Amino acid sequence: MFRNSHTRMTALSDGVFAIVLTIMILNITPPKVINWSKIEQLITELSVYFISFGVVAQYWIFHQELLSHLKRPPTKFLILNMYYLCLVCLTPFATTLLSDDLFSRFNTIFFAAIILSVDFVQFILFRLAIGIWQDRGITPNLHDLEEYRSTIVMFILSILYVLTAILFPPALLIIIFAGFFIRSALSRYIRRRAEQKETSSKS
Repeated sequence: MFRNSHTRMTALSDGVFAIVLTIMILNITPPKVINWSKIEQLITELSVYFISFGVVAQYWIFHQELLSHLKRPPTKFLILNMYYLCLVCLTPFATTLLSDDLFSRFNTIFFAAIILSVDFVQFILFRLAIGIWQDRGITPNLHDLEEYRSTIVMFILSILYVLTAILFPPALLIIIFAGFFIRSALSRYIRRRAEQKETSSKS
């Protein structure tokens, strides 16, 4: 019944990500009159765009890892994946809100809440995928487990984004940008620890 579901799910998911990544730039319009206020607004819009593009691109990379072993995803995974894509599709709208007023508490909370929602569903998808792999006799390798731990880190960081949006909205973009480096640093640290543990167990 679901023989071709992996191919169709991958094609649909990639199509959604491609559209989301593309339409975010459409929210940026070149100023007709060049003055400092227009340049400042353009810089704000470009900053929000670059951060949003990085967030969604990161989701796409993790999504490819997620589907690597799922040649025949079960129905519950397909349904959850659709909800995941639905939340990803809200990113351009949240980006537009944030570009309109970077210091609005409502706009920053909405943007951070979308990231939190996507990160949460992404974590659930990875948890579900690992369970499916194990049920089918596939042992997650070190890289798979590293990606899974990274989704946990991303979810924890997204809680920090929401708190930042509530307490100090102007700092949200800075915290999100720093979050990229924090996640990468933690991932490298976890990978080294896992590799050292694996090496010591073999010796």
